Amino acid sequence: MDGKQECPKVQRITLKVSKESAEDLRRHLLSDLLFDPRRSIGRDDGYVYFPVRVPEGDTDDLVADLERRSEAFVEVLHDDDMTSSRIGVESPLRKVEGLLSGSLPKGSLGRLPDRWEMIGDALVLRLDRGIYEHRRTVCEAYREVLRARYVLLDTGGIRGEMREPDVETVIPPEDGIFDVRHVENGIRYHLDPTRVMFSSGNNHERMRAAELLKLFPLFSDAVNGRASEIVYDMFSGIGYFTLPLARSDPGIRIISCEKNPVSHGYLHRNIMENKMENKVVPVLGDCRTSLPEGIANRILMGYVGGTIGYLNRAASYLSPDGGWIHLHDTVPVEVGIEGLFERASTIINGSRPNSRVSLEEGRRVKSFAPMIDHVALDIRIEGDASRNGKPI
Repeated sequence: MDGKQECPKVQRITLKVSKESAEDLRRHLLSDLLFDPRRSIGRDDGYVYFPVRVPEGDTDDLVADLERRSEAFVEVLHDDDMTSSRIGVESPLRKVEGLLSGSLPKGSLGRLPDRWEMIGDALVLRLDRGIYEHRRTVCEAYREVLRARYVLLDTGGIRGEMREPDVETVIPPEDGIFDVRHVENGIRYHLDPTRVMFSSGNNHERMRAAELLKLFPLFSDAVNGRASEIVYDMFSGIGYFTLPLARSDPGIRIISCEKNPVSHGYLHRNIMENKMENKVVPVLGDCRTSLPEGIANRILMGYVGGTIGYLNRAASYLSPDGGWIHLHDTVPVEVGIEGLFERASTIINGSRPNSRVSLEEGRRVKSFAPMIDHVALDIRIEGDASRNGKPI
């Protein structure tokens, strides 16, 4: 990577939705960072109009995903008539443009990023190749407007099994301390964003982790009278999914496995910070070899990029009664959710030949790369139906 990555082209659209469904849709647009900061929300007697910016070519998939998640009918409008410009309201981007006017070559202001990521008080930007050579000047303007302590450039995304961020420090912290404290949905995460990953764009999935027990309860509870669950988080990182899930239920117990020793250190710290040491056991090691078999009721697989290669081990970790596997992975668009589930069910059936495997829910989380989607599957595995001569 040369660190001079071009930002994807975006298009402006307006999403029309009934007033009854507007709040649910607004929540999802906020969590996905889709609002257009240069336009205002519009309203009339029966509808609300949301100003949105989306990557070119992603509109249909994005709208279908929003409709499913918000349970609303969403109409796409390709004009701004109902979402007027924010006249008199100076957005952060406009403030940056004002600071940089006259400091950059002609035409460069149009290349400034209109999206960014604040992780605690650290700012992470992606810059268009055309203004990369002016990165110090540009980053200084964003730092001032957004009141960041230091500024990083995302130059290559996340690298390798250790999920290490590929970043360039443009404006370092004056105190030399890269650790930040990031608060999201009441959970406090400590991390160093130059050493471990954190994606604010996955906020919706972290929020959803807190709802898993309600959305997908254990079907064997009625049979066994189980009052709590044992959960394995196979790729826990700093606790992205572990911590919201642990907070959701007093009886839950989570074994959180992480291979990267730096991430594991922050995981341990975050467990203590959020007072979850009686619910979560952090394990440093490879999830394929560091966990006991046959006792988990639920498996979290929040890694993306080859996650299905770990599915055979995940199936072996489940209790004989079965349970749930929540699988995230990346797939070509033409493979999609159904294609990934077909591969997953074949693997699980090979490991547990007498179990019943079903897809309870599949969803596209976001576009990961051109023609590659990040998708998630909620897979139900029922135990050996031949045991005791009756279904579980």
